[in-house]
Amino acid sequence: ERDETGQWHPVEQLGRMAGYTGSKGIQHNRQRNTRRSPAGLWGLGSAFGVAEMPENLKVAWRDVTSQSDWVCDAESVYFNTWQERDDPSLTESWNWNDVEHLEDYDVTYRYSVVIQYNTPPYVIPDRGCAIFLHCSDHPTSGCIGLLEEDMLGPTAVRECIQHLPNGTYS
Repeated sequence: ERDETGQWHPVEQLGRMAGYTGSKGIQHNRQRNTRRSPAGLWGLGSAFGVAEMPENLKVAWRDVTSQSDWVCDAESVYFNTWQERDDPSLTESWNWNDVEHLEDYDVTYRYSVVIQYNTPPYVIPDRGCAIFLHCSDHPTSGCIGLLEEDMLGPTAVRECIQHLPNGTYS
């Protein structure tokens, strides 16, 4: 957290935890499909998951359904957004080969938070999409991964997520 002078300090009550970045590291001006996580401080958006919403969550939560897609088609007006495929008028607006069908990631996306990197309204398609904080026990494709017990532990990220209003900066 930041102190009154603007200096960053660890939040001691959270303790230490293992975290994972993209398997090729971190990169400023991240490019798509590089397996790198974006460098910098990014806002945290809504939380979502395949599992049930954690108790006392204060940020917006969305349940993943069998219809939930994260659109990564750079030519679509829905690029880097969550869409439900049950509306045929929408699904004609993106390439089905360039989406993340969220339900397919039942372990990774059990508990997740959108990292507001390259999100609308300011997107540059070459910089990538679907950058999340999510459950992981290994390096990611560009997201930030934490062990599930750290995402939900009593003194870990859950404490942060439970108290973050939408749009809070990490």
